[in-house]
Amino acid sequence: MWFLGPLCSFSLYLCFAAKSSAVIFHAGVENFTSFNTYKVSLVQYYADWCPFSRQLAPIFESASEEFLDHTQKGEVAFIRVDCVFYADLCAEHGIRKYPTVKVQKFGIRVKREYRGARTKEALASFVNEHLADNLTIVNGNGLPAKKAKNNLSETNEQLVFREAISNEVKEITTLKQADFPTVHKWIMDRCVSPVRELTFANAEEIADEGLPFLLLFYDSKSAHLKRRFHDLVKTHLKEERQTVNFLTADGVVFSHPLSHLNKTPKDLPLICIDSLVHMYKHPLPVETILSDPIHLKQFVADLHSQKLHREFHYGPETVQQNVAQPTSSPVASFSSPAHVEKQPPSQTTPTESIFKRLGPSRMRYSMVHDEF
Repeated sequence: MWFLGPLCSFSLYLCFAAKSSAVIFHAGVENFTSFNTYKVSLVQYYADWCPFSRQLAPIFESASEEFLDHTQKGEVAFIRVDCVFYADLCAEHGIRKYPTVKVQKFGIRVKREYRGARTKEALASFVNEHLADNLTIVNGNGLPAKKAKNNLSETNEQLVFREAISNEVKEITTLKQADFPTVHKWIMDRCVSPVRELTFANAEEIADEGLPFLLLFYDSKSAHLKRRFHDLVKTHLKEERQTVNFLTADGVVFSHPLSHLNKTPKDLPLICIDSLVHMYKHPLPVETILSDPIHLKQFVADLHSQKLHREFHYGPETVQQNVAQPTSSPVASFSSPAHVEKQPPSQTTPTESIFKRLGPSRMRYSMVHDEF
């Protein structure tokens, strides 16, 4: 096997003498950016003490053999990062478990990591998917629309350009600095939805991001509210997308989490927050919540300030209100009416998070700091 990275010259000579067809790069702080020119880089973040990392290592090496020609052309790189030695780098990349396998395209990390089978064939198939051309030109006499749609990736990073069928142009953007990072950011801002649909297929991935969920649970009669929820988040809560995952979910499919809120599908629609510790239901009807962005803004603010957490543990807080401030619309209140004297809190039993159970399994991963 050829080890390319921070190895001594004697070790490097022995590796070349073996004349294996596998090429694994060992990366760290000093050389990680040197792979930014590769079209696809598959990066395994590992720890030697993790048994799952050790099991994946020979499979990862074997998969790299399928792309020797691409590697020699500078198109594909199989990279391993030792998270014990390069702990700061792994923390910077958001590594929370071992092994974590991420993909980079021209140095830009794709948000969705690899969660498939740990086999040579599955890894090779995953890399081939990312190697495929992601630009399709469609004209009136060419590729049918349905076939073009199938070429779109789940990450929304692929674009389909077609010949104009009208002279109408919805938007023209002039970029003063049209380099790759600037264009990439511009595209992602317009292609990535601020609200995702939660399913059992993506629940592990979303829970693994470690961000609280703000969920709209709906049923068939209230599915039309998803568009209003999406528009409100996009327009008024854009700055919160780095701290909260805004999601919609079919409340009939996810009836189990509802039961922990003492709700059933008959109570749909409803909005709640799952902090991955506890669950908090918004007290107002969804129609009222969506009528004014102040309701969701206050709900998120109370999450960040720990007010929701305190009230679920110790009951409603009481505060002194000196001057009543008029508002244009009723604002959700998560505490009892204001008065001067604060009553001693009564401890309550908060609703435990359900979605944290859908996160990565300890049968496949070692969590960071498990060695302690």
